[in-house]
Amino acid sequence: MDTQRRFPNAGPLLPDLPRTPQPSNVPTPSSSQLMPIDARFPPPMLPPIGTQSLPNPPIFPLRTGTQPPMFDDSLNQSLYKVKQLESRLQMTEISNRALLEEVVRLQTELFNAIRQSQTILQEERLSRQQIENNIRIQNDVILQLTARIKRNEDTFSDEHQSTLSANANIRGLEQQISAIQKEYLLRRDTQSLSVEGIRKQLGETNIQREQLEKMQLNIVEELRSLRNRVEIDSSNINALTTEVRQRTRKLEDDHRLT
Repeated sequence: MDTQRRFPNAGPLLPDLPRTPQPSNVPTPSSSQLMPIDARFPPPMLPPIGTQSLPNPPIFPLRTGTQPPMFDDSLNQSLYKVKQLESRLQMTEISNRALLEEVVRLQTELFNAIRQSQTILQEERLSRQQIENNIRIQNDVILQLTARIKRNEDTFSDEHQSTLSANANIRGLEQQISAIQKEYLLRRDTQSLSVEGIRKQLGETNIQREQLEKMQLNIVEELRSLRNRVEIDSSNINALTTEVRQRTRKLEDDHRLT
């Protein structure tokens, strides 16, 4: 993971491991992992180190026909042990090479898996970002729709209140109109009765007027006759006055004469 972070564009790094593995870095292979290697390279049947081997003929023949000394036997045994060690080292090297190939293969698979995981993680991150953006957009749309619904509800409530007020005003106007109609009907009935009464009064007034006219004519005639009588009486009174004056003068004259 650290190697991939340091070199993101580089392929899997294959270290140049030594042929002889270090005991702290190379894990001990199991028998199941070494079976294919042993099958391809079957080891010879070697006796274990430290066991007593059968006597073998000397490796270096002697020039003389006498028996080799004790030093030659120990040298042959040492050479034999060295040969066994070389065989074991060769088998260990073969096993280590196979293990190195397996480590390289596993490292390649690991880097490929890491790349795939990083690609998947990047795709998942992009998908998550897209989903978060979509959720954010949907939340914004939901908030806008909620605000619109709230405004529509407030507008509907205001319109409902206005409608209720208008209906109440209309009911009040209807009641006022009904009361006015009733009052108008009552007034019309009253006025019709008043008109009938006025008509009757006008009829009676006309009759009284005719009677008054007749009475006026009679009074005028009576006044004319009275005026004529007064004129006649005033002429008679004047005549009597004149006559009285004449008699008074005559009496005065007679009285003077006597």
